[in-house]
Amino acid sequence: MLYCTFELMTLIAGYIYGGTVNLVADSAQLSLSEISPRLRQNLPQTNTLGERSPVETDEGWIEEGAQKLYVIANQVILTFAGDVREGYNVLEDLSIRLASTGCVGLSEVLESFFHECKPMKAEFLIGFIEQGHPRLYCCSKKQIKLLSENLHGVSGGAGSQLWFIPPIFSRLLELWNAKASPDTVLVVMTSLLQTCTLNDRTFERGVGGFFNGVQVSPDGVKWCPDTEIVLYSSKHFEKIPRIIIDKFNRDGVTALITSAAGNRLFSPSTRLSQISIETFLNKWGKALLTKRFDEERGYFSFICHDRRIVNIVVAGTTQFDQCLEIKISDPSSVEYTPHFIDHLLRFPIHPVTGQEDRFGIMLNLF
Repeated sequence: MLYCTFELMTLIAGYIYGGTVNLVADSAQLSLSEISPRLRQNLPQTNTLGERSPVETDEGWIEEGAQKLYVIANQVILTFAGDVREGYNVLEDLSIRLASTGCVGLSEVLESFFHECKPMKAEFLIGFIEQGHPRLYCCSKKQIKLLSENLHGVSGGAGSQLWFIPPIFSRLLELWNAKASPDTVLVVMTSLLQTCTLNDRTFERGVGGFFNGVQVSPDGVKWCPDTEIVLYSSKHFEKIPRIIIDKFNRDGVTALITSAAGNRLFSPSTRLSQISIETFLNKWGKALLTKRFDEERGYFSFICHDRRIVNIVVAGTTQFDQCLEIKISDPSSVEYTPHFIDHLLRFPIHPVTGQEDRFGIMLNLF
């Protein structure tokens, strides 16, 4: 079963898998204020993924600038799409309500809360654990729904342009049937959405920047594992430098380390952040810059943005050395085996016709 709703701007997704509930969101942010010509000249011309940024629209300026996943209570995570002001107001009011109830009877608390506040300009996905079981609560002006089995919901921006959901759904079913770990499925989901939004600027406006994920289980909250993202184009595989981004999640802050666009930190609004940026840098800055990437527990996500090909390599597995001739210690250099290069360049194949499918999505998991 696939649950879909739409809002302008943010693309968010939620699903239940393997005893966990997971949320995924992009990082595009709309600014309504004008940007002075002088300031505009000093802003980076591209974001960390090489997309043109900021982008001017009729509504304002869109740039990569927000961490849109929130931990609002013990074993409760939330993301929203739509009007930012309404979203933050609901977020803070709900945090207060949950604190006063002690998160007891969450399903009933959420239903009562949203029937009272009736948000009209934003929609919400809330993941939580209730009596040891994962739950996904979806709320929009059209409907309120509670998912409690291995279903997944997708909610997001750009309306009818979410045409790629069925191919993503089929790729996820392959992982579910193979009983992949929840961490692996979360990395794959963020990578699949990232691939679709990068491809030839799939979205005209509103969605962009890095995608991130968060997971909650009876054991607590976990963020998307360390991921080294390698962006490349099949047309220029050996001719242009590939963009390599190390993505880390620590204390609710996302750190992106890349030589192409510099190092950047993203966190929720100051009122909702778990840690100040200064404290974060003192605690994690040196470790992230020197350690770079956890080759024992992390993931490598190779994304071909002109053919929608995603190759996920799990670090520390027997397949690791079959794909990478040299373990990545210097992000400026990546060496691939001939076997792996073939997977990096081939077109997606349509499951019925067996022919190349320029509108499909290819997923290879190693």
